[in-house]
Amino acid sequence: MSFKTITMRFGRRRVLVARPNGRQYGHLGLEIVMSLASARKNGADVYLVRSDTPLGGGLFELESPDVRVLRPTPLVRELFRTCISLRKFRERVDDWREEFREHVEQEFVREATRYVTDPGMPQEIRERMRGVRGRLRASLERAMRDKKRRPTYYMRRLLREPVPVHLHPAAHEDAARQAIAHGIPPDAKLVCIHAREAGYKSGAEIQDTKPDDGRDDTARNARIESYLEAADELVRRGYTVIRLGDPSMTPVNRPGVIDLATSPARTNLLEVYCLLRCAFIIAGESAYVNLVYLTNTPILLVNATEPISAYPIRGPGLFLPKTVIDKRDGRRLTNTDLVSFEYHRQLRDRRRYLYVDNTPEEIRAATEEMLDWIDGRWTESPGQRTYHDVIMTATKALWPRSGYVRKWGLDEGFLGDGRIARVALGTQ
Repeated sequence: MSFKTITMRFGRRRVLVARPNGRQYGHLGLEIVMSLASARKNGADVYLVRSDTPLGGGLFELESPDVRVLRPTPLVRELFRTCISLRKFRERVDDWREEFREHVEQEFVREATRYVTDPGMPQEIRERMRGVRGRLRASLERAMRDKKRRPTYYMRRLLREPVPVHLHPAAHEDAARQAIAHGIPPDAKLVCIHAREAGYKSGAEIQDTKPDDGRDDTARNARIESYLEAADELVRRGYTVIRLGDPSMTPVNRPGVIDLATSPARTNLLEVYCLLRCAFIIAGESAYVNLVYLTNTPILLVNATEPISAYPIRGPGLFLPKTVIDKRDGRRLTNTDLVSFEYHRQLRDRRRYLYVDNTPEEIRAATEEMLDWIDGRWTESPGQRTYHDVIMTATKALWPRSGYVRKWGLDEGFLGDGRIARVALGTQ
């Protein structure tokens, strides 16, 4: 996946024009915040080109005191849209040209090797082909080094420092009215929860679109019922719990929990409003893992199937892996196993691995640890520090071997300031 922007100059002002992913909610939020952070770093304004799909409309109502978000006239919007489309087309042609050149060079290397290893060839020809093969291999190695130097998609280091955002006044007033209508008091302390279910992307999951890939993203799903013990503890401590998601989800009827997901009056604007207000969110591997860096919402990520991409960039931030069982021998994978190349080679392959959701007790324990961090009472345990060192070492080792880790892993040597939850280490 690529994320393209262009920077244009209008008089003395620079404008970063971005067309964030309009098909996937999490990527949309992530690419918006990466655009804002890049513009802040380079002293530019931002214009976000909307896709034709009406996804995440509330995100486009955000403003920042650090970056001016432009809302231009229709004519200027069309100019920006055309410019970024042309840029993407040129870069796509360049990518095709590079892939073709590499393919040709690889074929020539194989052909030269045939000459070099053929004992029936004259020695002079074999030596000449050996030289040709060496030059082609050097060219391919340079191309690989150039790829490795390209900016990573997930700009973790850029996102380490939050970009402050808020809804513009009219949108804020609208969202506040909607909140009151849903029974969310203006002064309530909020925590949001979200459990990924099968309905939202039914028919469009990777196992549906690429059935021979082996990966099955239903491994990321979880039952909302396992969150309710933690929700009860939050309510006991004076929080109102907001359940986020989509109408296809299992309804929740629990004291102190407002099920926004299945509300017929839900809007994306109200969801964004709740994310901006809440103390933190408890969520699995879903859009919210990325979206929280736009709304600056601390996250407790539960039911993680893969710890590197799940690793929280900011603190407070905790994650809790699922229990993963190797079906071949019934062995439970250790936390170290989950960052091995063997596991990443068959990531979320449910033919080999059984994924067991976090228990209600585990989620409650991690929630209590998250509350300690939010309230300033948290301290890092020796086990958490040791695990951080282990995952950093493993991620560096995996980076050259795994495209998934290159996309979601280290960014200039940085992974994140969050930590694994203590309960995942067997200690409280």
